[in-house]
Amino acid sequence: AWFVAGQLNYQRNLELSIKTRWQQIAGGGKKLITAKNMTLLAMSGLAFTQETSTDNVNSGLLLEIPFILRYNFFQFQHPNLQISANQTTYFGITQSGRIRMDLNTSFSWELVRYFYLTMSPYLSFDNRPPVGTASNVDYGLVFGISYKF
Repeated sequence: AWFVAGQLNYQRNLELSIKTRWQQIAGGGKKLITAKNMTLLAMSGLAFTQETSTDNVNSGLLLEIPFILRYNFFQFQHPNLQISANQTTYFGITQSGRIRMDLNTSFSWELVRYFYLTMSPYLSFDNRPPVGTASNVDYGLVFGISYKF
C-alpha cells in the first residue's frame, strides 16, 4: 500500500508575518490504516517553498523535508460524521535548524438533512519566522453551519 504523492499549497498567515507562501511537495507515502470508515496515511518527500514576508522580503527557494500524517474518518449513516486531521512537520534543508509545523482538523456533523455543524481548530508553528514577527505560533478555532447538496 505504497503510493506516490504530490501537493501544491498556498498559505497566508499575517500572525507569523507570511504575506505569501507557495509550496510544492513531491514524494511518496504508505497507507497505514485502511478500514471501512477510516484511513491513516503517512507521507514524506521534498518540499520546494517560496515565502514573502509582510515586509516584502522574499526568501528565495527553500528546500524542506516534510513529514505528513493524514487521518480521515467518515460515517455517512446516522449520525453523519466526518473528521479530517492533517499534521505536517517541515525540517529545513536550506535553512538548517528551521522547523515548521501545521496542524489542521476539520469536524463535520449533520444536524438535519443537508445542514452541518462544522468545527475546525488549527495551529501553525515556526521556530524561525520572518524578522519582526512578534509570535512564532498562530492558532484558532473556526465554527460554522453549512449546507451541502
